[in-house]
Amino acid sequence: MKESFYFPHDNDAHSDPKLMWLLMWMWLAAIGLYWIIIEIMHQQEDWIINEEQLKDYIQFYWMKENSTFVEDVLNKFRTLEIFYFKNWKVYSKRVLKNKEFRNDLREKRSNAWKMSAEKRTKERKDSTND
Repeated sequence: MKESFYFPHDNDAHSDPKLMWLLMWMWLAAIGLYWIIIEIMHQQEDWIINEEQLKDYIQFYWMKENSTFVEDVLNKFRTLEIFYFKNWKVYSKRVLKNKEFRNDLREKRSNAWKMSAEKRTKERKDSTND
């Protein structure tokens, strides 16, 4: 079972120039597709997907068999820099930023737990020495 967690959503994403352009080009379905892909990336162990997966998601969620349409969507994502493409991998800066935030939070919580455990151990030792 995949880990499920909350990740921050921008409350003004609807006014982001890149998403507005995408909206003008492909209507609300494009915004839905964008958020679906963002969620899928968050579910991946390495937080990225490959280009073939992205093509499959576009085709599946848009229900288009037309390969030129899929390539048009890929090109829009690429030229608008909504997603970044490198070595057949596709990633999102916002997803990687969320990953970094989440790892920092996990580390802070782990350190707080360790400090708390050490404090309890010390308090127990001190109370038995009295």
